[in-house]
Amino acid sequence: MGTNELRSSMETIEHSTAIISLRDDGIIRFQFHKNAVVDINAAFDYVKIIRELSHGIPRAFLLDTRDTFSNHTSEARQYMGRNAEALEFRIADAILVNSLPLRIVGNFYMKFDTPLHPVQIFKQEADAITWLESVQLDVRKFK
Repeated sequence: MGTNELRSSMETIEHSTAIISLRDDGIIRFQFHKNAVVDINAAFDYVKIIRELSHGIPRAFLLDTRDTFSNHTSEARQYMGRNAEALEFRIADAILVNSLPLRIVGNFYMKFDTPLHPVQIFKQEADAITWLESVQLDVRKFK
């Protein structure tokens, strides 16, 4: 899996940049490690992890960036937001933030990297989950 170390346990996979889990409600949660650098190799690893955790079902994603100050390279952001392989099992992203700088980075991603799936920024996790659950329901209604 590239140069990044992976550990797997049940429905959680620990990557050198994040802990990625399939929640009981079907949402995939990314908990980024503090000061992680997410480069293109990590993005490639994420696609493999998403394939494994999704069980072939498109899922909503909760991206918890609170207190992390992680850095996603431009190449990784564009790949995760626009590449068909990276979007195959992805319905929408809710980005959790708890500071103005993180909100600015999230808005920058939405405006300049223009992901091809719905993305919203939230301060409260409960609000993010409510939105993701509604998006999942809407998608599944039309399948």
